[in-house]
Amino acid sequence: MLRLEDWKAAGDLLTIEKFASFCDTSQRTVERWLQERRIDSIKLGGALLIPKTEVIRLLSNGYRTRSME
Repeated sequence: MLRLEDWKAAGDLLTIEKFASFCDTSQRTVERWLQERRIDSIKLGGALLIPKTEVIRLLSNGYRTRSME
């Protein structure tokens, strides 16, 4: 679930795990979204990171988390 204190503490780039947590979905779903190019990502070193702005974009485009339903 998206908590304000966690949101403020997170950097501008999120791991798949943290992104899934903010979107209240599974890591597998996020991996699928990445494969389908529904969300943008950045490869930094060996890590795949997702810009924090992608959470905002998803929510502003009508994506509803399980906790919002």
